[in-house]
Amino acid sequence: MHALKGSRNCRLSQPLFGVRPCAIAAALLAFSGGAATADRIVLAPSGTTLSESSIKTEVMVGPFKTDYTWLSTSSADGIEMEFSRFESAKDPKKRWAAGVQYPLPTLQNLPSLVLGIQDITCTGTQHAAFYVAGSQRIPLSSRQMRVVRRLTLSTGLGSGTIGGAFVSLEAGLPRRVFLNAELYRRRANFSAGFVTLKNLRVKADCVGGDMYYGASYHFTLK
Repeated sequence: MHALKGSRNCRLSQPLFGVRPCAIAAALLAFSGGAATADRIVLAPSGTTLSESSIKTEVMVGPFKTDYTWLSTSSADGIEMEFSRFESAKDPKKRWAAGVQYPLPTLQNLPSLVLGIQDITCTGTQHAAFYVAGSQRIPLSSRQMRVVRRLTLSTGLGSGTIGGAFVSLEAGLPRRVFLNAELYRRRANFSAGFVTLKNLRVKADCVGGDMYYGASYHFTLK
């Protein structure tokens, strides 16, 4: 089983690029207006947040009584807050965590950028990992769009348990089918599924070689 594990020691007290991580976390939370991690590809953060004033819930169930659960909310300013829960028969503790993602200003036609932190409380598996991520939609010709309707590339860089650079690719296919792939925390993960109803996704994920099955639902509060 390839459940994600973090180091036991929290890094919030150690400087990041000369700045205390706890100070960065406090600033992000203050700007969020109390709104906490990134909109994900499979597990890797993307360079976008949820649409404004919206909520997303997601669950993944896998082997060894392992499951992931996420609840994310986005403020009117597009700042995203995410709460997560990880449980496994091989881990005596249920891992709860919270994170926040703040969209960075950028110019039109340039990649969208976000700054975030995973597991602020150091009670999950990421242990206060900071990251910056960007996403860019790849232009497609009319002939290519017969096969692939949408293609988005995301890249990022993270500290701590994220372990450096990560990259992912999202492909939207005809008939509401989607395929995602990522290289995150030195592991290749994949996801495939389809949209059954408006904003309801049913999917199968391969995380570290293990199969997970789940669904996600996203809705706006307006």
